[in-house]
Amino acid sequence: MSTAQLRFVVGSPTPPPGKPLSAGEVPADLVLRTATVSQRETLLIGLALSCAKTPRPAGAQDALRRVASEANALALTQTFEAMADKHTLGFVVEQLELEWLLTLCKQRGVAVNDILAKTDSVSRRGLTKSEARRVEENFGGTLDPDSVRFCFTTGVQTMGAGAMVVGNVIHADPTDPRWGLKRGTTLPEEPEDESWDSFNGILLAHEPAHIWSYQHQGSQYAVNSVADQLAAIQQGDRGGAYLYTPGRPHFVDYGEEQRAMIVQDYICAYRGRAVGEATSLTLYAGTQPVDEVVAKLERYIKQMRAMGPGIAEPTGRQPEWIVCAHLRPVFAQDGLAGFLGAHGSVLVAAAGRASTQALVDGVAQRDAGKVAGGLAGVTAAIAASVLPREQNSSGASSGGSAILDQAQIPRGVEVTKDGISGSVKLGWDAPAGGSAPGFKDPRVEWGTGVHKDVGDLRIDADAKAVVATSGEVKEASAQAKVGTDQVALEVAGGVKPGQRAWGHLEFITEPLTVHVGGSTSPRGATVDARVETRGFSPAALPGRGGLQVSAEAELTKAHADAPLAFDSATVGVSGQLSAGVTAGIGAKLVPTGLDEVSAQVAAIGDKGSLSIAAEGTKLQTTPTVGVKVTATDKKTGVAVSGHAEATPGTGEVAGGVNVSIPLPEPGKKK
Repeated sequence: MSTAQLRFVVGSPTPPPGKPLSAGEVPADLVLRTATVSQRETLLIGLALSCAKTPRPAGAQDALRRVASEANALALTQTFEAMADKHTLGFVVEQLELEWLLTLCKQRGVAVNDILAKTDSVSRRGLTKSEARRVEENFGGTLDPDSVRFCFTTGVQTMGAGAMVVGNVIHADPTDPRWGLKRGTTLPEEPEDESWDSFNGILLAHEPAHIWSYQHQGSQYAVNSVADQLAAIQQGDRGGAYLYTPGRPHFVDYGEEQRAMIVQDYICAYRGRAVGEATSLTLYAGTQPVDEVVAKLERYIKQMRAMGPGIAEPTGRQPEWIVCAHLRPVFAQDGLAGFLGAHGSVLVAAAGRASTQALVDGVAQRDAGKVAGGLAGVTAAIAASVLPREQNSSGASSGGSAILDQAQIPRGVEVTKDGISGSVKLGWDAPAGGSAPGFKDPRVEWGTGVHKDVGDLRIDADAKAVVATSGEVKEASAQAKVGTDQVALEVAGGVKPGQRAWGHLEFITEPLTVHVGGSTSPRGATVDARVETRGFSPAALPGRGGLQVSAEAELTKAHADAPLAFDSATVGVSGQLSAGVTAGIGAKLVPTGLDEVSAQVAAIGDKGSLSIAAEGTKLQTTPTVGVKVTATDKKTGVAVSGHAEATPGTGEVAGGVNVSIPLPEPGKKK
């Protein structure tokens, strides 16, 4: 007897193809350490699919985290990079939980944020290495870059603005054209763009200035910002909260938004001058000579940088009041804004689920009170989704059905029968500021899926299409995996007309895995390939594991009508020397020759992990060589890392030692 299930669905992403796995199907630690990239990937996806179920099976998340934990630095990096290429990484990271993953990767010495930024399937991440370096330079060590988080989303989190800060979290609307994100990533298309209204000018200068305030003054910064903007609105222009005139004695004498504008104006002028720009845009006086802007604002930046970590006021001044429910070492960060920034989406989702459940229970139980309460919550979310959103200088706006998704209020239905499903969801954007409430760009999201076993064959397939009410296809994608435990074929692809197309094919057998993929956009194309073995003959190479060879090429266009031209290619080879010990080498090629080389040996065992990495970068311009060693004690989680870097051409030498000691979890003894 077969039955069909009807359920309401929110706009959650399509799970990757794969079979849910139980905690009991995870092999022992020693076997996990010998797993290849594709084997580890299969385990992570299968356990993540189990974790996503409601209710979550007991032990599923612990098993998922164990699979990640029993990988050395090189194996972890390669697995996540492979998943980023296939757009499955975001789903797994969501189930691992970002903060846990960042802690693990810090202990391993893995630059995981650089990997997370390579795919837009991960909407929340920390700063990449280059972003962290820029923030450190901008704020002179008085802002903790390790605590900064990006959340690329629309709707409630950005309140219709292009970007906003809550605690240590920068919520940014990825559709805002000012950021110029590279298609399929959360990285800027032009990483060296120093313009005033850009990713670097706002998301790495203006918005971190608010985080600086939070780390020095706690949640008082948010109160100050709202008060300034309310005062400006009473004067007829919310933008008045941002306007400033140089001349006050100290940096902290300005309002919250004014301080952020000072930082933005100065950083853009200072960095613009370094690349040869003669003028720079400012809020206080329009376009000005860069030397004049730097000279006029430099004292405020020096005052800001002179205020040590956690100091709320300059020497000799007493703070009016500071909300600090909890003080973390070095930087002052109270629980209020930090909690809202880290868990805002969870709180919004909880409120939405509660409203939806109250409405359903009220109807089922004929409880007028529950119906009224649930209806009020759902109605408020729907009303918010059609209200005009703030329009930024580039004309972008956000909100719409994304608000319902964050609140986990259904906007469609799904029917499932015998492993075959079909769904339909409505979508829309909110109108831009100044418009009347309404539905902008209404669309329908169609989906279908097959997840079932046919004899020994497992079929996992999903397809979706986003179609405007005019009939225009705005987005379409499909993915399918068919096979047995010994052999499988996976194909996937998608297109956003006029923006991006991507696809990959992977053939998996017991001894060998072959992957090829690529993507195209108006600015260029990428092609990647990977071949890995499951293991060598024990007689030929006893105790050794598999071998992996990977290559990726990037081609770009000088302009829209120009032909594709070779930009760069990266190649890498790694092999497992023994259980838990991996070695690898890599190189980056550019049209003028070799531009980067790297080598790494990483190990993990019962006592802990060790990673030794060496690299040479920018070999064609300003050669820099460096080495990094990271060691972690598995029992305590204490990690010690040391690095050294030198640029012979400039004589610059940098290095340091970092000790990371995890704080005890509430209710647990260390």
